[in-house]
Amino acid sequence: MATKSDLQALTTKDDLKPLATKGELEITKLTLQKEIEEVRLSLQKEIERTKAGLVKWVAGPLVVQTSVIMSIITLMR
Repeated sequence: MATKSDLQALTTKDDLKPLATKGELEITKLTLQKEIEEVRLSLQKEIERTKAGLVKWVAGPLVVQTSVIMSIITLMR
């Protein structure tokens, strides 16, 4: 027959609920970390594309401006 101290040592479903919650929190944490990393990488790629586009838009007019200045200098001689 089980004594009172034996019964106190038994684990119940209510005792296991916090453990399940901790496990669920860990899974949620890892999922969120993965999603954050994916968003960070996506933003980084978008920034790189934007930089490349900006360089194209700045380099083009710079070449044209240099050509115009050189043409003006040549015509003035």
